[in-house]
Amino acid sequence: MGIYKSIEDGYYGFMDFLDQKLHIPVYDIFVNPIEKSGTPSFPVFILLILLLAGGIAGAFYYTSVISKQATLKVMVLSGENALPGATIKIRSGDLEFTGTADENGLFLFDKLPKGKTFTVEVIAQDYEPGNDEIELLEKIASLEFNLAGVVKEDILAISVTDDSGAPVPGARISYSYADKSGSTVTGSNGGARISVLKGSDVSLEVSKDGYEDGFGSTSSSAGSYDLTLKKIAPIQPPAEKGKLRVTVEDEAGKKLNAEVAVFEAEGGGSPIDTQETSEGVAIFYDIDVGTKLKITASANNFKDEKISETMKKDSRVKLTLKADNTPPPKDKTVITVKDGKSKAIISDASVILFRRTEDTLFKEEKSDTSGKAIFDGRLDDYYAIITAPGYVYTKLFIAGGESKEALI
Repeated sequence: MGIYKSIEDGYYGFMDFLDQKLHIPVYDIFVNPIEKSGTPSFPVFILLILLLAGGIAGAFYYTSVISKQATLKVMVLSGENALPGATIKIRSGDLEFTGTADENGLFLFDKLPKGKTFTVEVIAQDYEPGNDEIELLEKIASLEFNLAGVVKEDILAISVTDDSGAPVPGARISYSYADKSGSTVTGSNGGARISVLKGSDVSLEVSKDGYEDGFGSTSSSAGSYDLTLKKIAPIQPPAEKGKLRVTVEDEAGKKLNAEVAVFEAEGGGSPIDTQETSEGVAIFYDIDVGTKLKITASANNFKDEKISETMKKDSRVKLTLKADNTPPPKDKTVITVKDGKSKAIISDASVILFRRTEDTLFKEEKSDTSGKAIFDGRLDDYYAIITAPGYVYTKLFIAGGESKEALI
């Protein structure tokens, strides 16, 4: 109590000094109003001094620390969509911070030193990385990244051998997938590697002098594909003989399974030769060079097409078939049966009709060579069960006399 009393005496001495010497009316303004209420003015004075000191310290802290900090807002997009989960790294000298974009593609880095320059790197799986640099001149800075997706590819290893199993070096491999194409040549081990779009179907054509052309198709995910070339007989055809290569496609460029017939243009009658295409290609050998030819192609659900050609040493022609969209007869109901994956025509499939209201068997027909099962009348309110060897059956509803396509 002695110490407190001494300090309090000093306080009143200081108040006397302010009031009497400096003529500051501290008693009228501060001391007397407080003590009239029965409260000592000295503790109140000490409290005011502490509050003032705290305010000064806070202002100093804000000036020296808070005002020198900045916030960096990073937004990560792909096109117009947010890219959550992207990793964001920022660096400046020895400083390094990492964050993860939220569901809105946003992350905030706070309490960063204002005025520093940061390099910013954004990484997201299946996207090209993003990089940028920003100087934190403002209290809040923003940076936006728009990342492009990475094109995924598969590597397909192709091995080309002859019919004895020996590798065939120098064979040219032409390949196509989606809307792209390319070519390469086999190495000394008869192998080659190509990069193709992930998950695509790849068509292959391999050729080399002294061998029959080889064709194949596979999925890019297969990883590898083996193709065997058949050697051409060592007895070379006479110099006046040539090879005719006929490619058959639809209007979209898709190769078709078709029957190709070659006629002498001036002869008429029976064809010189007929072949079914393999991967859309038919090859005819030993045709006299200079012969004027008429070449025809026919395929299910397409209109026949023909072309003229004067035979050369190595003739190549292409026929483009147009889809046959002729409607079915008005008094018939036609069900066309096709392979669900390849869309190839399926003949000799069983198409069994049932009345829906009675759930009773009505009639059964077999699909013809064009894949069509034809029923008399424009049928309404029926369902069909379609089966074929090697396929899982499918069910099809028929209403309004509508002809339909069944994929099994």
